[in-house]
Amino acid sequence: MPYQKTKVVDAHYHVVSPNLAKKISASVPIPNIFRSEQLSTEEEQLETAEKNGVDILWVSFRSLRHHAGPKTVPASSPHCLTTARVANDYLASVCQRYPGQFMAFADIPLAHGDAAIVEMRRALKELGLHGVCLQTNYDGKPLDAPEFRPFFDEANRLKAVIHVHPLAPRVAEEAFLDSSAASSVLGFTYDTTLTFIRLAYAGVLEQHPDLTFILSHAGGTIPFLWWRINMPYNGNRPGTRDHIKAPPTSYLERCYYDTALTDTETLMFTRKRVGDHLIFGTDAPYGPRDGVEHTLKTVKAMKIPKETKTKIMSGNALALSRRSRHK
Repeated sequence: MPYQKTKVVDAHYHVVSPNLAKKISASVPIPNIFRSEQLSTEEEQLETAEKNGVDILWVSFRSLRHHAGPKTVPASSPHCLTTARVANDYLASVCQRYPGQFMAFADIPLAHGDAAIVEMRRALKELGLHGVCLQTNYDGKPLDAPEFRPFFDEANRLKAVIHVHPLAPRVAEEAFLDSSAASSVLGFTYDTTLTFIRLAYAGVLEQHPDLTFILSHAGGTIPFLWWRINMPYNGNRPGTRDHIKAPPTSYLERCYYDTALTDTETLMFTRKRVGDHLIFGTDAPYGPRDGVEHTLKTVKAMKIPKETKTKIMSGNALALSRRSRHK
């Protein structure tokens, strides 16, 4: 296929909307932590995206982030379930109002068992959202916990695309990762790395071949630990082959890795590990103020074929968004 102008889909963009904040505040009796200067309307988001050369925003909203703070609301709180439903309704309305400019990952209240499964079905089959978003842990419970398996069973049946965003790891305070800088630099990348090594060794990735995972921030440190991730399996250490039939990286290479908060050299190395399974994302509006501009320059500076850049900039995201949609 001849190379054409590369459209850009930002597949890691956070909704921080004053309209959504108002809807949530009217539904749950807990103030959100977003400051007024952090909020922006959809019109403002699109205007900023256009200025930066981004065509489509594939957005997500993290209810746990909305309720975080000194008095953190547990993931098992009914407020998080309500917030997820309100947020998903709002995201669907945004996609309807701005077709071709917004896509959305549904917020999933995973700590709510069957209700999380019901909400995923509603979001994908009734609201027509384009995938779901999970956190790396829920009240400290890892994604490979047995109580989460029914959710992944149903997500596999639906062939869902799951964007996984890190939280501070369970050991944050003990490991001195609870400061803002330490959590941003190491805590989040650590939790992504830990989560997917556990998912691989626990057999979740093998047992759910129709699931597609998108890892934030180029997969944390997974690309750099590739050989070492396989080492316990290759050495046949006790328990390492109980749930999987192949080295863990054979499952990790099926995942997608977004380009948020990284650099060209890192992406080039990540591509050596996972091939063309890179997907453009910026983590906006968080990160540095020039984060979108930086990420665009980072990907454009990659010495790879133009067709591959097209996949990274938009092709992979558009293909995945169609895969997970059921409406």
